[in-house]
Amino acid sequence: MKVLVGSRNPVKLEATKEAFSKYFDAVEVVGISVNSKVSNQPVEDETFAGARNRAFELKRINEARELKAEFFVGIALKEG
Repeated sequence: MKVLVGSRNPVKLEATKEAFSKYFDAVEVVGISVNSKVSNQPVEDETFAGARNRAFELKRINEARELKAEFFVGIALKEG
């Protein structure tokens, strides 16, 4: 199973692989840098909007490039 993540951050990629591996066998995680369409330092709801935007952009890229991924992940980190 292929999972696309809207980041190349190794911590986010490993966290995604760990989470999906609890439920699925043979998980392949691919990180792709995509535009979140929010500010570089998002706050509050903008953080989650950016994660959603990354997931939708990954879906579009998946279809355009025929990557055959099944899941698209945008990670929002909330501090505090």
